[in-house]
Amino acid sequence: MPSEHRAQTFYSFDLVISVVTMNDELDGVVSSDLIYHVTTSSDWTHAQLQGFYDRSTKGKSFEQVGYIHASTAMQLEGIKEILYGNPTEKLVVLVLSQTKLQSAGIEVRFEDGGEGEFYPHIFAPIPVRLIVDTIYL
Repeated sequence: MPSEHRAQTFYSFDLVISVVTMNDELDGVVSSDLIYHVTTSSDWTHAQLQGFYDRSTKGKSFEQVGYIHASTAMQLEGIKEILYGNPTEKLVVLVLSQTKLQSAGIEVRFEDGGEGEFYPHIFAPIPVRLIVDTIYL
């Protein structure tokens, strides 16, 4: 049964971490299936207009890198700090289901990001319809 709690607009990153790790399900998706991508509000707006998200990481496209960087709930805060320590615009966390991505033919692989920590990498631009939820920071 899907959780009655949906992600809402948050301004505290600690609160976001609490929400994504405490929710058992989000729209019927089990939380262990969820992965996350941090982006800028302008990149998210652009994706909504074109119908797909194609930014790999801050300042780089899928085409340049070959995949879209993502993280688990436990990696999310570290990634946000590394990439956007003092953001110049609002940030958005894209909530993604590995199962939904793979069902649409989009490969998701956990790969070593260095020092033995494995991060999810998404090997195609993401159709906006496959994004489970968004969390505005």
